[in-house]
Amino acid sequence: MNDSFAHVSSPNDVLEDLYTIWVCAMWNERWVKHKSPAHLYKIFKKIVRLMEAAWIINTFDSLHLFHDSYRQTERYAFQQYDQHGRDCLHESQHLSHLLSENPLIDLKFALYDLTCLSLHSKQTREKINLDNFYFEAMQTVHYLIEIIFQLFKKFKNNFGGPFENRKYLKTLKKIERKNLLYRYHTKIEDFVEHRKNGESMEAIRLVEQANMQVGFWRIYRTPGDMLHYFHDFQFLIDYFSHHLTTIKGKHVAINTEWPLPETIINKIRNDGTIWMLTPWQYLDDQFAAKSRNDWQVLLERFLIETLSNKVRIRQTFNNTNNQVLVFLKNLTKLEGIVQYAPKSET
Repeated sequence: MNDSFAHVSSPNDVLEDLYTIWVCAMWNERWVKHKSPAHLYKIFKKIVRLMEAAWIINTFDSLHLFHDSYRQTERYAFQQYDQHGRDCLHESQHLSHLLSENPLIDLKFALYDLTCLSLHSKQTREKINLDNFYFEAMQTVHYLIEIIFQLFKKFKNNFGGPFENRKYLKTLKKIERKNLLYRYHTKIEDFVEHRKNGESMEAIRLVEQANMQVGFWRIYRTPGDMLHYFHDFQFLIDYFSHHLTTIKGKHVAINTEWPLPETIINKIRNDGTIWMLTPWQYLDDQFAAKSRNDWQVLLERFLIETLSNKVRIRQTFNNTNNQVLVFLKNLTKLEGIVQYAPKSET
């Protein structure tokens, strides 16, 4: 909120950003008028953070704390406070009503879909139609931005006080670390079944090209598909991290070899990917070096760099991005053999 509102006198700049996504979603390839696809994606992330701020404020009734803090200040006459208090009560009630009628996850879904459309995602255009759900979601987000702007301006000097409580900080920490849009309600088998053949490696190939080829997005005009690909990468990181934790909790030996068909074993040996014989050992090494949250932070940065396509000349990956890319490649390989995991481990 401070980054978005501290130095402006109205929420108009943020609202203009919001409607930039809408306009680009309505008009094919409108995104090319902007500096890069990353520009629209950063707008999406900024607005999502403001929505989460509104949810936190409403959830913990911090407005009541601000209200009391304001009342105790001596520099305002009672009559001034009385009018101010009525305004704040109205805003808090409006905020509560909006979020009770429009769950945060639904608003995130809508804004995510619109951002994919704004970046001309083929996958999104095949699945959704712009209907009243998206129009009403845009209106709701508009109102949320206006409300939290007013609250921020009235109580910006109090944000270091009432907000510093354990429950608020704990929730904020969770939101900052949990950088995913969705809560997953699917099994890895369903995920694999609904993936098109070779889709994972095609996604990896496009990521490599976008980071190494000058002007890649002028050729490949559907950068919104990257949001889907990276969302799937996040799912794989989440899935394998969770199940590694599960089998370790069951005291299953992580160096257990999976009962793979002989044809796959021979290919693994020929490819020099012996680690695939004991996948959980490999995953344990990777998540010991970097936590799931660490990998997700690196993945988010990698997505922004991929959408930015700041390549001046053909280049190689920096060390960090190369680590992420190798990890993603190996996860997609495990995706292909996950059905052979020992039953006791799943």
